[in-house]
Amino acid sequence: SLGYLRTKEGVLNEFIYHWLKSDLFHRLVEEKIAGSSQKNLNTGWLKEFFVVLPPQNEQKCIAQALSDVDSMISSLKKLIAKKKLLKQGAMQELLTGKKRLPGFDGQWSTINLSKKSKIKARIGWQGLTTNEYLDDGFAYLVTGTDFVDGRIDWNGCHYVAKARFDQDKNIQIQNDDVLITKDGSLGKTECWYIMDAKPGATIVIGHNAKDHDEVKSMIEKGQWNDFIRVIPVHKGDFFFRYSLLII
Repeated sequence: SLGYLRTKEGVLNEFIYHWLKSDLFHRLVEEKIAGSSQKNLNTGWLKEFFVVLPPQNEQKCIAQALSDVDSMISSLKKLIAKKKLLKQGAMQELLTGKKRLPGFDGQWSTINLSKKSKIKARIGWQGLTTNEYLDDGFAYLVTGTDFVDGRIDWNGCHYVAKARFDQDKNIQIQNDDVLITKDGSLGKTECWYIMDAKPGATIVIGHNAKDHDEVKSMIEKGQWNDFIRVIPVHKGDFFFRYSLLII
């Protein structure tokens, strides 16, 4: 569901926007949900929340400082996205032998994974329930949702008791094992509403390349201005983006 909050005199919407994004607000919502049978936020709850509000000029300075940090994070994300595209291009070249590192030559060999490794599919305990997930225990429990950027997020993992761990050696992972998971999604559909925009404001949506070869060529040549699609935006604009797209 979608709603809006319109501030009154003395309250800056930019300050309230950052407050709504903060952990302070999220904790209030979690506490409210924990004590209710209704598991979604509603306007009735919002009306019950209290916000510690500084003077208006201080609200403006705080909101601006936080917006500056958001802009810096956004710039870093764009830079990381560019580097990831460069890495994908390098992987296509280096992992297929099309391009060799300096000092290396000779033919590559072809192997069958089943003959050069031990593959175990659908690893897991039969009948394991979430009631057996422990905050502390003998061994980490790694699930398909415990991965971030190709690595295990150990801070998000639960534990299992030793008795459960000892039941099956086939599911006891070891150092240097490669874990494969299909959990997650291929992106998500999003809707963007431009609440406000300065004159000349733009957003970046996708790229202008026509095919894979043009993507590769533009990245290798560093033609970022031609590659990245920049669209002018105005207050009230609405954008709908399907999943599986680069945005």
